[in-house]
Amino acid sequence: MTDLENMLFLKLRPASDHRLADLTEPILAEGERALQPFQGIRDGVVFTDRRVIAVNTQGFTGKKKPFVSLPYNRIQAYSVESAGMMDLDSEMQLWFTGLGVVPFEFIAGADLASLARLIGEAVLYRFDCRGGAELGCRIDKAYAGNGYGTEAFAAVAEWGLYKIH
Repeated sequence: MTDLENMLFLKLRPASDHRLADLTEPILAEGERALQPFQGIRDGVVFTDRRVIAVNTQGFTGKKKPFVSLPYNRIQAYSVESAGMMDLDSEMQLWFTGLGVVPFEFIAGADLASLARLIGEAVLYRFDCRGGAELGCRIDKAYAGNGYGTEAFAAVAEWGLYKIH
């Protein structure tokens, strides 16, 4: 069993092959895509467009592999610490509702900016595993009150309901 209370993923590096993504592919939901796989010494993490999937390799042979799904819609906050001059590792911490903080440590060269955009988008817009999301838009003060927001929402709703399928 994976210890959810003490999860820590150390020295993650971008996976150079597709083995980790292939390993998690059977548990992906319909339409879900693996975006960024990272490999540790034995463990791995795959960031999809809906969640983080942690693979915790166990046992002497490494054949036992529990999977932990950490959905983005359960993230309350996150932090990113970039690599410095003396410390080449970067870190990301995700705070999950009902679970607490899950830290990830990445070696130099990991694209944390794209991960932060992915997590930020999921947290800020609350995409869910069914393909739903909260819809919002910003209208500059100079254009407020002219119905542009209503028009934009109507266009998005029409596109979503009639053009996607």
